[in-house]
Amino acid sequence: MSTEQVSAADTEEVLPLGVVPPEVLQPGFQAWLALVHAYDSVAKTLDRRLTRDLDISLAWFEVLVLLHTAPEGRRRLLELSRLLVVAKASVSKLIDRMEAAGVVRRHTPEDDRRAVYAVITQRGRDTLARALPLQVSNVDSGFSSLLDEHDLEDLIRILGKITTHYAGAGAVTPSTALLSATASSGSPGDAGDVNPASGAPTHPLRKRG
Repeated sequence: MSTEQVSAADTEEVLPLGVVPPEVLQPGFQAWLALVHAYDSVAKTLDRRLTRDLDISLAWFEVLVLLHTAPEGRRRLLELSRLLVVAKASVSKLIDRMEAAGVVRRHTPEDDRRAVYAVITQRGRDTLARALPLQVSNVDSGFSSLLDEHDLEDLIRILGKITTHYAGAGAVTPSTALLSATASSGSPGDAGDVNPASGAPTHPLRKRG
């Protein structure tokens, strides 16, 4: 290291302890922190209520939604790993626990022994049928009721810009899976309600009336 480099390092300003870096006070960083803290607060509340009332976690709910809305009620574990919004452990360990509870089962096709699928069982469908109304109520009381209609529309629009940028058109998440699910038998995930103005399904997690 040259004398000039050493001198520059010695004179470089070091942020004093206990002082908030000015960069984090910028609107962009503050917006990011607000989003992270808001999501963390809501997710913890939803997880706690699902665990209390149905003895399932928010991660279990997300998996059941993704499987129920998939063709043949199954998805590869690799796909689940990419799509999961909430997961406290690896997908494999998560599926292990869900399989032990009988809500999903693993399946490996004969024609592709490298692919491992998680398949929703009848018990899993029954569990989702009980969990979905509870989750809708929890989302309402713990999130959407705190905002007015204009707030919700603005939030959907703003966050939509971000998710579109990263996920791209046609990406599936638990919420978009619910939104785009086609009506079949009136079971959870079916898009039975339609917005008459646009012809599009009404998002099942949005507050109604």
